[in-house]
Amino acid sequence: MIQRGERDHENPIRPYPDGDFAHMWEAAFAMLDLFGKAARSPAGQLGYAYDEAAGGRHPAVYGDGEGRRHREKAMRTGKAGGFIPSSMEELYEALWRQNPPGELSLQGDVILWRLPNGVSLWVCFDAIATAWTDRRGRERPLTHWHPAEEDIFGDLLDICQGRTFWVRKKRTLWEAPPLIMEREHWERLSQRQREKYEILG
Repeated sequence: MIQRGERDHENPIRPYPDGDFAHMWEAAFAMLDLFGKAARSPAGQLGYAYDEAAGGRHPAVYGDGEGRRHREKAMRTGKAGGFIPSSMEELYEALWRQNPPGELSLQGDVILWRLPNGVSLWVCFDAIATAWTDRRGRERPLTHWHPAEEDIFGDLLDICQGRTFWVRKKRTLWEAPPLIMEREHWERLSQRQREKYEILG
């Protein structure tokens, strides 16, 4: 059995986040990582083999067995940027070389990208989540999506190069949240439709 105080479980509070959006992402991965590590011991004691192949399909969570092989796989050809990154460090370096606007940082297995327009992105291997900071300085969640491995760098590159951007409906009574917009969709809008929005620089 797993004993209290083992190195991987010295801080059982780590999966319980405060109200900070970034900490929620960290806590989610900490919880999944803790489950993956804790499940091996009772499985063995009950005479079952832990399904490493099933666990390994989530490279952002498991760091050994099949998961490590997925995570450390060689670069493969993808549609955007010519590769699929084999690690978050590689994805961070590739994005950093594009001279992205705003502030870019790598926090463990999550990339945090704070754009000048007040939108922030949290990027991991199977999701991109966004939030925005309102006029009162409060960070509010916006949307998230789950790009395929071969699309994740392309999605970030689209944001970096202005093919994906954020707009806000013009309001007088309250501050409307930003909406994500693709350049192709924007260009199909009529002038009258465009006048309803302001582009967030």
